[in-house]
Amino acid sequence: MLGQALKLIRKHHDISIAKLSTDIDISRPHLSNIENEHLNVTFKMVERYAKRFNVKPSRIIQFSEFLESESYNGELTARIRQNLYKTFAEEIEEK
Repeated sequence: MLGQALKLIRKHHDISIAKLSTDIDISRPHLSNIENEHLNVTFKMVERYAKRFNVKPSRIIQFSEFLESESYNGELTARIRQNLYKTFAEEIEEK
């Protein structure tokens, strides 16, 4: 679910995958594979997202763990996930 969390972060900021891939110096296909969970996410990748979106890596991991635990139980819909991320993003922007 870490890939999904990264994707939600990017989409919340309305940044295309092409733009983000340039910003964090990774190929667009590789980034797409990460966000779609076809490849494992490395901590280095989490750090790149954290730097780009001005958030601590640990918060991205916590967000991912929360998404994983709730979706495992089948309790979150895509819309609820987006609202959850909005709350997370507002916390970041307040800093």
